[in-house]
Amino acid sequence: MRHELIFRLGARGLMRMVGKTQTRLRVSCVIVAACPFVDVVDEGGTTRRAGEILRDLRGAGAYALQSLPLLGATARTWHVRLSEEKAETTYLDELYVEVDGERVAPRACDATSPAYCAADHVPYLVRRGETLDVVFDLPESSASPELFARGYYVPTASAD
Repeated sequence: MRHELIFRLGARGLMRMVGKTQTRLRVSCVIVAACPFVDVVDEGGTTRRAGEILRDLRGAGAYALQSLPLLGATARTWHVRLSEEKAETTYLDELYVEVDGERVAPRACDATSPAYCAADHVPYLVRRGETLDVVFDLPESSASPELFARGYYVPTASAD
């Protein structure tokens, strides 16, 4: 017996299963929306899942800019972790935070300028099982920052 799983976008921006029906149809899970997860890491090392970014941007033809609110910001320094937990590779071309309309680049962009510092179609690759940790020095503001990412993802063969 096979089942068709029904997913919907949940309140926190994550896909969640909302139903299951019996079916004879067999579907590859590669067509399910995917993207890297975004966690905010506090000073004590505790992580809080903020959601997913580059949602539904499958393949180079879907290259786009997408945002994710990082609710609950109080610190002036924010540590954000992108983790690729699915069978895919993320092609990250640009990453920044916006607060009160002010654009803030990751701290690493001042020193080493990794590929994710500029939208130049030279992507930074994040493969399954890999993480990217970035730190942002935010201006004083009562507004929550919003994370912006430009790029796409490509499903890969699963070893599962």
